[in-house]
Amino acid sequence: MVGDQRHAGAALPETSLDRAGLALCAGGLLGGAFWLMLAWGSGTATVLAMATAFILGTLFTTLGIAAVGVPLWTVLHFRGWRGMVHAAMAGAAIGFILFLFAQTYGFGLFDAPPSDARSLLYRWGSAAATSLMLAAMCAAVAMVMWAVAYRRPDQSAGPTRKAQSLLPSGSRK
Repeated sequence: MVGDQRHAGAALPETSLDRAGLALCAGGLLGGAFWLMLAWGSGTATVLAMATAFILGTLFTTLGIAAVGVPLWTVLHFRGWRGMVHAAMAGAAIGFILFLFAQTYGFGLFDAPPSDARSLLYRWGSAAATSLMLAAMCAAVAMVMWAVAYRRPDQSAGPTRKAQSLLPSGSRK
């Protein structure tokens, strides 16, 4: 059975492979723009440094979305959880977990420098706060990707209701 029972009567948003590819490109470009803003915000970046930040940001964001986001979204899609809220929550959760992992030496699994033992609580608090901020950015990327990829079935099925009301009664579907 494809889809969740809650959506049995509701029309789920639909996508296609080309729109999914465009959404991946849009997410990568938006991630590159975030990296560009971070480089620009440093105040010391040259034009070459900012161009490099944008190119590498786009590349790594696209790879990250493809490696982590696409498998999770595939599961959510086939479960019937295809809404923009689901996309935002998945993007935020992935972003939060990945950034927290990166800032806490793999959740404490890897060796930290001895000097960090004195500030462990501060490190985790700071990591959680910055990860929340970056999770919001990841949620925004996920929502833009959803808007590019998905359409409601009634949006792609011919004229809109308003346009249908303008048609002569014999030509309505």
